[in-house]
Amino acid sequence: MRTVAKIQDLLQYLILLLVIVLQHARKHRLKLRQAHGSPDSRPSSSPQTAKAIHRTLHDISQKYGPIVTLKFGFRTVIIVASPEAVEECFTKNDIILANRPPFLNGKVLNYNFTTLAAAPYGDHWRNLRRLTAIEVFSATRLNAFASIRREEVKNLLRRIHKMCGDGSAVIELRTMLLDLNFNIMMRMVAGKKYYGEEVDGLEESRRFKNMMQEFSECTRVTNLGDLFPILQCVDYDGFKNRMTQLGKRMDAFWQGLIDEHRVDKDRNTMVSHLLALQESEPEYYTDEIIKGIILMMLVAGTKTSAMSLEWAFSNMLNNPHVLKKGMGEVDTQVGQDRLLDEPDFSNLHYIQCIIYENLRLCPPAPLLVPHVASERCSLGGYDVPSGAMVLVNAWSIHRNPDVWEDPLSCKPERFQNGRGDSYKLMPFGLGRRGCPGEAMALRVINLVMGQLLQCFEFTTVDGKEIDMTETAATLMVKITPLELILSISSKMEDFLQYSLLGGVFLLLVIVLQHARKHRLKLPPSPPARLILGHLPLLKQPKAIHRTLHDISQKYGPIVTLKFGFRTVIIVASPEAVEECFTKNDIILANRPPFLNGKVLNYNFTTLAAAPYGDHWRNLRRLTAIEVFSATRLNAFASIRREEVKNLLRRIHKMCGDGSAVIELRTMLLDLNFNIMMRMVAGKKYYGEEVDGLEESRRFKNMMQEFSECTRVTNLGDLFPILQCVDYDGFKNRMGKRMDAFWQGLIDEHRVDKDRNTMVSHLLALQESEPEYYTDEIIKGIILMMLVAGTKTSAMSLEWAFSNMLNNPHVLKKRMGELMPFGLGRRGCPGEAMALRVINLVMGQLLQCFEFTTVDGKEIDMTETAATLMVKITPLELMCKARPNTHNLLA
Repeated sequence: MRTVAKIQDLLQYLILLLVIVLQHARKHRLKLRQAHGSPDSRPSSSPQTAKAIHRTLHDISQKYGPIVTLKFGFRTVIIVASPEAVEECFTKNDIILANRPPFLNGKVLNYNFTTLAAAPYGDHWRNLRRLTAIEVFSATRLNAFASIRREEVKNLLRRIHKMCGDGSAVIELRTMLLDLNFNIMMRMVAGKKYYGEEVDGLEESRRFKNMMQEFSECTRVTNLGDLFPILQCVDYDGFKNRMTQLGKRMDAFWQGLIDEHRVDKDRNTMVSHLLALQESEPEYYTDEIIKGIILMMLVAGTKTSAMSLEWAFSNMLNNPHVLKKGMGEVDTQVGQDRLLDEPDFSNLHYIQCIIYENLRLCPPAPLLVPHVASERCSLGGYDVPSGAMVLVNAWSIHRNPDVWEDPLSCKPERFQNGRGDSYKLMPFGLGRRGCPGEAMALRVINLVMGQLLQCFEFTTVDGKEIDMTETAATLMVKITPLELILSISSKMEDFLQYSLLGGVFLLLVIVLQHARKHRLKLPPSPPARLILGHLPLLKQPKAIHRTLHDISQKYGPIVTLKFGFRTVIIVASPEAVEECFTKNDIILANRPPFLNGKVLNYNFTTLAAAPYGDHWRNLRRLTAIEVFSATRLNAFASIRREEVKNLLRRIHKMCGDGSAVIELRTMLLDLNFNIMMRMVAGKKYYGEEVDGLEESRRFKNMMQEFSECTRVTNLGDLFPILQCVDYDGFKNRMGKRMDAFWQGLIDEHRVDKDRNTMVSHLLALQESEPEYYTDEIIKGIILMMLVAGTKTSAMSLEWAFSNMLNNPHVLKKRMGELMPFGLGRRGCPGEAMALRVINLVMGQLLQCFEFTTVDGKEIDMTETAATLMVKITPLELMCKARPNTHNLLA
């Protein structure tokens, strides 16, 4: 054994000697920054310092300039520390620098460089990026898991509340935040949590914690073979073996989760969704791809968010005026009768400023994840050789006095006009390899920070300032975990009182529902649960119309259901529909008195929400004659032509001289909103020419929040006894901002009366009949046009192209029993408008472009579980301009 050890030592010395000889022999003929003076480079040695690496590199850049050449062993490393150089990296050189270094952990832990984090730039990586953007981190997917984030953050609040008791307590925040983020991510991924009192004793929980701890340690250690390729054949200190064994354990753990989901297919998790995709495309959605996505979500979305929150509270405690202002904004914008929620984020401008200022001062990754040049390129007038590693020192740029005024001070106000230039603030990276989970991270950070500020009061321990020193690691970790004194605020007590009141109401609901006697001859009904009725049948990933179809298949074409206290009749046959809208048309001509009808629809006075009667008949006549008549639609034909041509030009530009992959949904939504708002008010809010405008941002945020509010079921609509309680603050979030926006448009038209718009036409009618054409009536018509004429048309077009691509030789079918726009008195008044837009868009797109599926694969026709029929996967298709398109668009 001693002889073997001596041979190993001798081998290492010989290899080291060879490294020295080769490195001294190597001649640099490239124009590197080193030629103008770089730090002293000694073979196989690096500076040994306790200072964090980003600070050391910052000092080097201060001395040698914003672009510096270093040698890490045999690796040439370019350090970038100026916004101008960063912009050059991720614009001109973005594709060349789109690779990652082929480090050992990419091979062993990242499935042989096949995960999104480690894969080389190319077709496979682009497919992974598209997959994660659409299936993992899209707004639709994040919204679907919003309840998990709410529940886990509320668990954190309860845990802290329990520790505080009736007074205050010293809280160590880091561990709690890490537990929170791991639980959120693993519940999204697999429907399981591994941190907390209820799971601490479980073997699976212990395995997961040990595995993640070992993963953290392995990725924190530098492997000598990554710096000295000649040493890759030597397992120095057994590091490679330890990483290999860890990789096998992690692979087995993820495989176990996947196998569980194959047995239990009813889970609403990321794994179950990816397995559903695997059934349609087994050759691409392999188990390795799914395991790589699990790993990517855990690595990218847990520790960094927890660290950001820890730094944020540290900065606020050291700047009490910032803390006070943040708490004040939460009190003003949200109030004390409910917990802050994600739809509130758009109103919490100062909280956003705090988050951005904290990410500037304390970016979780002070050095962006390394990039590697795939070929020789130039940067700032210097040569970057092929294979060189490029490190962007974000921390240095974030604190550069030439970029930021008073850069070392915490001043959230500097972001009051928005995030600003992405080359000056880059906490999530830039370019093609930027972090795909940014939206997810910001949702978690906003929610945790907001609710903690809402529910607790914060002070430092013994009044001492928080130590802001970081460790010497690659991630920016506080060297001393944050400890602070938390005391429960009066707002938390108020919330608990509301919860108790809700319990009393729930008990009353039970009593009343038991006492109610049903003597009517109702249609057949499935077994129902106490209080909830048949609502549990709808709580599944399947779309509601498919669930109701299955019920009708089992119980008949007319079925009785109970949604809470509401009796609901499901109709699923042409004969029953005919009876509804002939014999019973007037009886069934009303809409349910839901909360959105009161708050968003001007107290049930709009065409969509008004009860059947004289007012509704007048509105119907008005819209038929003044809004959707053939004369009025013809008057605005030029707007439809111009906006559709803008869409064609946009696609044509993307195609260039060849073809391009086009994601159609966003373009179609932008088109329909622009057509409708130009008709209504002569303005457009979507497109490159208006994207930077504040009014455009307000409109987009408002319509997004409207969409979210109308998608959420209000408990008071199903349990009328709960209408007096603003559960979860739903009622408080709706209405006022939209009304102010519409009123602003009307007031603009009163000043400028020469516009040829729908608002100007209605204001002219107001002058002759002011008692009827009130501002509320006009605002209700604006709302009705937007709601009825934008999203539905865009979705119809997306489905139409999906069907055509899946059926290249579409057969004409008999359309006898078709009712896409409703029936009877309450049928959609905008049918003619919708059909004109759909015909024009579809016709001109087919005239100007050739369409094929991406990679020849069939389009996924699965829809979401929403009330509107929305494709779960936005349509992507290959688009190529036809030969005469350029002339048509000239």
